[in-house]
Amino acid sequence: DTADATDLEYKARLEVSGIRRGDGRAVRARMRQKLAQTDPSDPSGLPAYVIVVEFSRPQAEVGQK
Repeated sequence: DTADATDLEYKARLEVSGIRRGDGRAVRARMRQKLAQTDPSDPSGLPAYVIVVEFSRPQAEVGQK
């Protein structure tokens, strides 16, 4: 399989996570954790997007690095 210039894999990095039930602190903590997970791929120079969804309310937080 050859890489196509339109493949999102070559445009950005993405981390997505869900929390079944948690407060704002839990969502922010998971956001920090997921942002840290992108550290090893920082040398790629691609932007990193992180999405954390809390499902009981629902609430979502989106971050970019």
